[in-house]
Amino acid sequence: QKLRPFCILLPWATPCRNPWAWKTEMLAADKLELTSLIKRNATTLKGKELELNQSNFEAVATQAAVLAGFAVCMLVKVDVPDGV
Repeated sequence: QKLRPFCILLPWATPCRNPWAWKTEMLAADKLELTSLIKRNATTLKGKELELNQSNFEAVATQAAVLAGFAVCMLVKVDVPDGV
């Protein structure tokens, strides 16, 4: 069975100049869908990368805070001789 153009199947639709114009419209729609899918996946990937960097930064910040606390405690408890 031969494929018939969209404007022949639906006579009330606006007449098309090219009987196979619906194919190019579908290709353009598919291209637009794929482009948006790629952009959405890239955005999702960037979000995951940002979450990873944030968790790494939090881990380093926690370790730095603990070390700073130990350093302050050590400085507070040091007895400085009177002659120095």
